[in-house]
Amino acid sequence: MGIRPVYVALLLSCMLITPSISANQEDEITKPLRVTNSKAWIPFSYEGKNGEPKGILIDFWKEYGKRTGREIEFILTDWNESIDLLKRGEADVHAGMLWSEKREAMFDFADTFTSITTHLYFDNHIADNSVESYLFGDEGGALGLVYGGYEQDFIENNYPKVKLALFSNNEEMLEAALNHKIEAFVADLQVANFYLQTSSIKSRKGNSFVPVRYLYTGNVRPAVLAGNTALLSSVIKEFQPIIFSDRDRILNRWINFETVYPPYLVPLVSGFLILVTMTYIFQLNKTVKNKTKALQKANDQLIYLTQTDELTKIYNRRFFLEKLASASNQSRNVSVIVFDIDDFKKINDTFGHTIGDRAIQLVVSKVESVIPQDFLLARIGGEEFAIYIEGHNFTVVSDFSKQICSAIEKINLEPLGVTGHVTVSLGSAFYATAPSNLTIHDADILMYQAKENGKNQAVIKQL
Repeated sequence: MGIRPVYVALLLSCMLITPSISANQEDEITKPLRVTNSKAWIPFSYEGKNGEPKGILIDFWKEYGKRTGREIEFILTDWNESIDLLKRGEADVHAGMLWSEKREAMFDFADTFTSITTHLYFDNHIADNSVESYLFGDEGGALGLVYGGYEQDFIENNYPKVKLALFSNNEEMLEAALNHKIEAFVADLQVANFYLQTSSIKSRKGNSFVPVRYLYTGNVRPAVLAGNTALLSSVIKEFQPIIFSDRDRILNRWINFETVYPPYLVPLVSGFLILVTMTYIFQLNKTVKNKTKALQKANDQLIYLTQTDELTKIYNRRFFLEKLASASNQSRNVSVIVFDIDDFKKINDTFGHTIGDRAIQLVVSKVESVIPQDFLLARIGGEEFAIYIEGHNFTVVSDFSKQICSAIEKINLEPLGVTGHVTVSLGSAFYATAPSNLTIHDADILMYQAKENGKNQAVIKQL
């Protein structure tokens, strides 16, 4: 009987506490969900002319609000500030960002909304420059990046020597580019396409930027502060049906636009179309001529890409072998030289692949400084090169083969920040008349003889 008063007191306490807990949960559910993102990330997230939030991610979160009955409060700001808002608890969820190890330590991620592809862009006046030299900080100005964006982490991790010019958002960066304050930048393909084409931002000097290097493709995913499992579970649960049934509709809304004209505008539009048609006919010849010129330029560029090694800008293996095939059965003398860098794996293992790539470029530069104009130089493997010679006698070919070894032996790696020299082993096959099936086989065997003889030398043979 003495236990009953205690039991009754506990029961009354639970009854009094429970409504308070339920009220707190109710307040949490009814509070607006604060969703943050960039104010200048078109078409994903941006502020419209009147400051209203717009974009693909905005539409996804509006759909989330409809399904959950929860009011969505959008906080659009500069990119890095949107990250800081989430970290400080002044926003509940980030509308969408790319995953990285650095961000994984701070945030928990939900499922993918969509993917983005990111490129390096050059101004046309430097488009022919070496991308590798630019990224490794050997030449060129500062590279434009959005401060706090995934692009900044990617560049700093992979190309730490490149000079950076950081901007608060994409709009500021593209304005600087189009006004020629920077000559290169990194941006998502969809975002760059918009800013480079929209007339409100286009420079009077015209759009002169082109993508010169694909960098990466990533998935855009919503994120909450690490440990906020309740909100993360809600986001994952509610977005699953949205992604399954509404994703294509939302994405297509930003690709296809439908315009409906009132019936009374038909006569006016018809007259306008007649005028436009006449103007179009007048401009047709000029347009066709410009398109033809552009197509020819594109074809020339495509041919260049299929024949050229990207790292060294000399001919590639495919083009070289095609050249040998076309030279078969010639009555005049021909020569094939094959050489590769001695102990190249040791250079890579000791100093890293970046130094290895620069060593390859130094070798090519040195050979180009001594090679006659009518000799054909190509990169046929990782550190392996070949030269085709036509119409020169055995003495000329022999002297040139030795000259290559001597010239390359003088390469010093100290300008790259490491110690050491580069040497090559070379095989040179001379034919008085081209065989019916001209290949690199004979020269390749002679090159390996040079390696067996101690490397840093040429083995030359008349076949």
